[in-house]
Amino acid sequence: MSTIQEDFQVVLISTFLFLVFSSSCDAQPFRRCKFDSIYQLGDSISDTGNLIIESSLGAATQCSQLPYGETFFNEPTGRCSNGLLMIDYVALEAGLPFLNPYLKKDSDFSHGVNFAITGATALSTSFLAAKGVIPPFTNSSLNVQLDWMSSFSVPPFTMIQRVIQYGARRVVVPGNFPIGCLPMYLTIFKTNNTAAYDEFNCLKGFNDFAEYYNERLQQAIEELRNENPDTVIVYADYYNAFQWLFRNALFQGLDPASLLKACCGVGGEYNYDGARTCGAPGVQACPDPDRLVHWDGIHLTQKAYMLIAKWLIQDILPKLQCNA
Repeated sequence: MSTIQEDFQVVLISTFLFLVFSSSCDAQPFRRCKFDSIYQLGDSISDTGNLIIESSLGAATQCSQLPYGETFFNEPTGRCSNGLLMIDYVALEAGLPFLNPYLKKDSDFSHGVNFAITGATALSTSFLAAKGVIPPFTNSSLNVQLDWMSSFSVPPFTMIQRVIQYGARRVVVPGNFPIGCLPMYLTIFKTNNTAAYDEFNCLKGFNDFAEYYNERLQQAIEELRNENPDTVIVYADYYNAFQWLFRNALFQGLDPASLLKACCGVGGEYNYDGARTCGAPGVQACPDPDRLVHWDGIHLTQKAYMLIAKWLIQDILPKLQCNA
């Protein structure tokens, strides 16, 4: 197996980012980038099982219980959805097997590793604790994931610059979803003020914040491009991918009347109750998850992740500057 420094190119997605190392060949559209392995960092949007392996607390979280995983795997795998995640679809499009979680020992890591872990934060947990913020499930921030990555491969550096210094030539950094459309936020911050909602009946304030974050992130990416002219750094536009999904819901086989409802949940306008969430006793999933965008009020359904992944791949592919 060649070293990461010899192979490292990159690609694409998660809450933070995911990386792809390349050296194989194939003629299909996404495969023309010739990626033969993916190294993923992130949180519950892309965790394929690290949290439930990391600790007994993680193993007891609801993502380790049915109905999580019921649609594709017929059992929970640690993925916080009813089936596959975006990273799974990206791997499939690249002609690669699903990524094994880093903490699953004795696994085949020849096609990459998934370092993502549910509940992970971009800032270190010690920094957050000093500010009075205590993550509930894990101490494995993005920095910890990069340390895992360094123990798997090469010495550590810092955040995206660390990734680039690993030898990355193509890096994809994602923005944030319009979080004001999540059933959890819509339930907690529900208001009678109609001006607080946008055209999709999502909370404007939260979506404005997500857009502000995305704008600042793109500014930072531009600075990184200037500092690293030999590296292709691409922004993954989660926000517009999600809005595209809402605008084209009916055409994509989704139920336009249920765009803001959780499939797995109980009660209220959005089928979400923070005291009785998906995976808890008595909380059932809807009969047809493929008709809904939201799975549990925080995460999306397999169908939504598939559609968003396809949109992102089409958007990102020409920007990666891969050889035909």
